[in-house]
Amino acid sequence: MKLLIIYLIKKYISISPKRYSGRCVLNPSCSIYSLACFEKYGTLAGMYLTLKRFNHCVPRNSGDDFVPTKLSFYYPFWLKYI
Repeated sequence: MKLLIIYLIKKYISISPKRYSGRCVLNPSCSIYSLACFEKYGTLAGMYLTLKRFNHCVPRNSGDDFVPTKLSFYYPFWLKYI
């Protein structure tokens, strides 16, 4: 599941610069952020962090928002590989 989601995000990234260039107000863009989350934390935590990011991705928020180095909630290490 994790590999399929990563593949789909990479496909989206390959076509997105042609469509949405210069419209993202956050750095890194949401697609790059979600790719990093899925690669680092796996499917469940990656989905949670991506949805959390989409929630505050509005024009009034701008600046840098990087993948957290440590999660703020308990997450069993073995879920990373699902």
